[in-house]
Amino acid sequence: MRIQSRTTRRFDAFDRKFDSMIVSILRNDGFTETQPYVFTRPDLTGSDLIHFDVEGKSFIVLIGFKPNYMKEIDDLFAHLLLADQPHTGGCVYLTPKCVSFFPREYACKLAAKRDRSFNMIVEALTTHVPDWLASLRIPASYADAVPPTCLMYVGRANEVAGRINLASVAYEEQMRRALVCWEMTTFSTFVGFEGAREFVYLCLKLQRELDKCRRVIEAIGFNPQVRPLSQIG
Repeated sequence: MRIQSRTTRRFDAFDRKFDSMIVSILRNDGFTETQPYVFTRPDLTGSDLIHFDVEGKSFIVLIGFKPNYMKEIDDLFAHLLLADQPHTGGCVYLTPKCVSFFPREYACKLAAKRDRSFNMIVEALTTHVPDWLASLRIPASYADAVPPTCLMYVGRANEVAGRINLASVAYEEQMRRALVCWEMTTFSTFVGFEGAREFVYLCLKLQRELDKCRRVIEAIGFNPQVRPLSQIG
């Protein structure tokens, strides 16, 4: 059964075609629509996720795997999401290039372009995507797939993959940036900053700046269980 909120869209022709061409494939592959246009397939190690970000004239496809071990990074940013915003986590950065050169858009306003876009997605879902999702279950492959600019994801992914040196470099660089913000703003501004939880995590991960860390924890009420990097490896 389709999620009810999808039936209120004015793109009825889009939805009918979407259901017949895309949803049928995803259901056969074990995916469930957990939010409008968000399909998940959980297992013991995490969850595959496919999100179709649909606008009036085009849509974007985001595909990735959310390992259980990356949840602690996703949680650092979850409070920034709107109530109905898809919780895609790092998947937004992991879409394979065979599906979408992020943020490549697929045309869907005109029927012919919509059908061509759907045919491209069907080909990807039935050829490239299964192997891509399987590869992400290997920690080293997952780490290789994370863009180098996503430092928190780079750090955690390489940590789990046993690449402690690479994890340390990523965490240290993100800590450096956080401390620059600390020096440039007042404390009240810093704790209201979207990176305050990230700062707490980094302090606990690197076992540095713990006095500052305690002040932030008290101010924002966020005190996660974080295993120090020095205890790993």
